[in-house]
Amino acid sequence: MAMDVTLDPGILFVVLDPDQRGAERVFWKYMSVEYINSIDFSKGSTTVAFEAEEEIFNTDESIIDFCKKLDHIIEHHSFVNKLSSTQLSLDDIQRIVMVCDKSIVRSIDTIESFGATRDEVSQDILPRLYDLCTSALLQNSYNLGCKKPNLQLAYEQAQLDLRTKYLANFMRGLKYIDYRIPEEGQSERLMLKYYNFMWQIRKYFYDCNRISILQNLEQFPLNIDQVDDEYYRLVADAIESTDLSPIFMGATRFIVQKKAPFYIGTERYFEVTLQLASIYATKYNRITAYTKQDISTGYSISIGYIDSTINLWGITSNIKIITNWRVSIAPACLNKLGRVLNIPLNLNATYGEYTELMSFLTKTGMTLLGQHRIIAKSLKI
Repeated sequence: MAMDVTLDPGILFVVLDPDQRGAERVFWKYMSVEYINSIDFSKGSTTVAFEAEEEIFNTDESIIDFCKKLDHIIEHHSFVNKLSSTQLSLDDIQRIVMVCDKSIVRSIDTIESFGATRDEVSQDILPRLYDLCTSALLQNSYNLGCKKPNLQLAYEQAQLDLRTKYLANFMRGLKYIDYRIPEEGQSERLMLKYYNFMWQIRKYFYDCNRISILQNLEQFPLNIDQVDDEYYRLVADAIESTDLSPIFMGATRFIVQKKAPFYIGTERYFEVTLQLASIYATKYNRITAYTKQDISTGYSISIGYIDSTINLWGITSNIKIITNWRVSIAPACLNKLGRVLNIPLNLNATYGEYTELMSFLTKTGMTLLGQHRIIAKSLKI
């Protein structure tokens, strides 16, 4: 919660004696911005003190009181409630997009024409990104068939599809900065962080609406090392010359330890570091693979890949190119989760329910907690 950019409420739960059904004790604490800021993260640990009212007892009264407190947190601190409910027409949205595009393109052009620094250009671009992200969210809502979308609805819709989830993440990051003026040098770092979001928005508008924007985005200097650039160009050529049709995925599960995008021309690729999920993590059981697919999940995955080669300075190196992937949580983990929740489960990888759950998590990029929220909202309705 401290290192990721988020404005959503977070709750810390601590359960004592979880294996003793009926004798366990449950404590909770709201991870507010004030509480997070009170922790010194330079130290290896901290002590969390719970008040008496932060214990949940196994009684209807205590659970109802806890739910009321959660309702209060949601009402006053939920990120979606901070978003505008104003409705915009499709013409208004596209007009905003064009204005933002004109301003950003003009700012990037000053790098070559006037020798502007990257930080100066970033200062001009950052104020336009919120309007651009808002327009993309509302445009996506229109594309999904909504006749009168607002930002609150569009934000929720974007989170239900892995292809548009980045818009919700971008919105959270921008709202986190809000109207604060970055200090000297911070604008440049923020722009480098948001470059990937801008690339995705450009691709989205062209692929879904045939609207061309940010045509000079590649002119914004990323300052990539020359050796790295030469290597990544060879990798990109190998990917483009490979048949990327989905192939059979093995049973081996990996954790995505690191995912770094790199850009060649107008295309985006990823260098992915994968760690075997079933054994103790060391540098000897990691692999590096490359792909054009945005693998976005915190769970273990299965992959299909093709071996290829590149030749750098006369030396031939083998690389792995991922053609397809899916979320693949070990059934044993889900069974253990069931025991924690007192739900009898005995899943294995051959069950249809397991396959559908993994497919859903892959398609939406949602977490098991996110599914719980959808179910809760449905029951409330």
